Amino acid sequence: MENKEDKKGTKEERRGSLLLCVILFFIALVNFGIVLYVTKDLPDSVPVHAGFNMMVDRWGSPAIIKFFGAFPALMLILFGFMQHFAGGTGTNRKLINSIIAMTTVMLLCCTWMSVFMASKYESAALGQPLPVSMILLVILPISFILVFTGNYSALIKPNKWLGIRTKDTFADEKVWKKTHRMAGFFMFFAGIILAVLGIIGAVTNNSVWVLAGLGITIISVFIPIIYANKLNKTISKE
Repeated sequence: MENKEDKKGTKEERRGSLLLCVILFFIALVNFGIVLYVTKDLPDSVPVHAGFNMMVDRWGSPAIIKFFGAFPALMLILFGFMQHFAGGTGTNRKLINSIIAMTTVMLLCCTWMSVFMASKYESAALGQPLPVSMILLVILPISFILVFTGNYSALIKPNKWLGIRTKDTFADEKVWKKTHRMAGFFMFFAGIILAVLGIIGAVTNNSVWVLAGLGITIISVFIPIIYANKLNKTISKE
C-alpha cells in the first residue's frame, strides 16, 4: 500500500509543482494585463461567440473578453491546489505538470482568439464571417496535448486524477495497462489528424474540416472506454 506521502508525492515534487504553477500564474497575470490594454478601446458591444459557419451569433460587453483574459490565472490557482494536495508521484506527477503547462498555453491562446473575435466587430456588423484560421489558436494546442499525452499514456499508473478512470480500468491492473496503451495510440493519431484537418480548414477557410477533426477526437476517447469494458468482462469470465 502507498502511504500518504507517496500518493501526494515527495516534498521536493510538491515544491516543484507549486513553483511551476506560480511561474505560470505570473505569466497569466502579465497576459491579463496585456489583454486589458489592447481591449480598452473596444466599443460597448463586441462579438463574443460564433457558430461553425463562423458567423457571429452573439454580441456582448467587452467585459466578457476581459474575463476570458483573467480565466487562465484563476484556473492556475485551482491547478496549484490540485497539484499540492493530490498531484501523485513519479511519472504521474511529471505528466500532470506537463499537461498543466500545456493547458495553460491553450487557455492563453483561447484568450487571444476571443480578443481577435472582438476586434472584428466592424466586419461582423456587416454580416461577414470570421476567418476559420482563428480556430487554430485552440486546435493546435489541443492537438499537441493529445499527441504528448498519447505518447506517455501507457506509463500512467492507477490514480484518482489522470487517465481513463472507470470501474473497468480499476477492476484489474491488466485492464488499466492495456486500455491506456490503446488510448495512447488513438490519442496520438487523433492529435495529428486534428492538427492536419485544422490546417486544411484554415487554408480552405472551411470549418467543416475542423468539425471532422473534433469528431474524430471525440470518437478516439470513447473507443478505449468501450474496449476496457469488454476486456474486463472477458477477464472476469476466466
